[in-house]
Amino acid sequence: MINLDEYISCIDNVIYSIKNILYEKDSSIFDKIDFYNDDIFLEPLLFSAILNDNDIDIERSLMSYKDNSLIILNNKENIYIPNIGYLKFHKNIPVDTSIYIKKKNNILSVTDKYENEIQYKIDPIIYIHSNIEFINKNDRLFENLFIDKDEKVIEVDFMDKEPYEKDFIKALDILKKYSPPFYNQLILSLKKIIFFRGNSYCFSTIKVHNCIFFNVNESVNDIYFLEHLLHEGGHIIFNNITFESKNDLFKYNHKTLFKDIKGFEKEHGDLYSRFHGIFTHYIISSNFYEFLKKGIYKDDQKIKELEGRFCFDMNKYKISLDLFSKNILSEKGYRLYYIFLSKFNEIQNNSSISIKTYDLSNQNYMFSFDKLCESNP
Repeated sequence: MINLDEYISCIDNVIYSIKNILYEKDSSIFDKIDFYNDDIFLEPLLFSAILNDNDIDIERSLMSYKDNSLIILNNKENIYIPNIGYLKFHKNIPVDTSIYIKKKNNILSVTDKYENEIQYKIDPIIYIHSNIEFINKNDRLFENLFIDKDEKVIEVDFMDKEPYEKDFIKALDILKKYSPPFYNQLILSLKKIIFFRGNSYCFSTIKVHNCIFFNVNESVNDIYFLEHLLHEGGHIIFNNITFESKNDLFKYNHKTLFKDIKGFEKEHGDLYSRFHGIFTHYIISSNFYEFLKKGIYKDDQKIKELEGRFCFDMNKYKISLDLFSKNILSEKGYRLYYIFLSKFNEIQNNSSISIKTYDLSNQNYMFSFDKLCESNP
């Protein structure tokens, strides 16, 4: 939709905003960190710390980039410092102990409040596919992010990268080969991933920007990761594209709830999040359409799953498009909407697979290949 240079310009706007926020908090901040190191300002936990207005976690997010730094944390099982790793203590430390983590002249030291040294080791950061960091432990900044279908906060298990890494990398390689424009934008943005297991959907969120949370189980495969890289990666990309222009898309404030607009009293969600949804369906459906045309899979089961997911998403694409009209969208928003609508019509008119190819009546909110096989033996 936009080329790579335009997308980089969008990311630059995000970085500029983060720099301004940090400068407002500390006018000497750029004497302490490298103004030109973009990695600093794209750190997912920094976004979370800023949104939570938590100075300790802001300092924690910046610690690896500063010569001199101090943070004070209550002892938890995992103390994570971005770009450094997890601190593990050599002896049991009471949970309510205040831990003083100091970095001076690039040397890290850990003490209690009486300056007694605490011995520690660092579990190094794990990377998948070059520069994507894999997180396998919880963090206090992730609290309240995991919710069930009733939007209640739940606990989840953080999983190791095995046995999912192989399929995740295969999905990235498919995107790199068959969808380079999307892949290039995704790789610029995606900094961290998490594999978890629990009663929650896969998601990405501006609250931990540039990070994807994948719900994994025994049935996940490369097609599963393909869909969710397109879906959640699409959310990350659209957040960057519209970071400064979200209010320009509608005739109402972007946070306006659909139920507060006459004629949409039974709809849920706000304007911006639902418009986000159209963008992700545009991304998923257009890519799946191309994958099917190019025949990237030869195995019958994989073809059936890709076709089923394609039909499932095209249905959602249509429902999302039907929500919006010129009565809601600004002129700028409608131009963007028209791109989404035109792509839907192009796919529908040219695809050998139609929305009604498969019986999807037994599907829930998230696609299930097992359910597809039950209703389409």
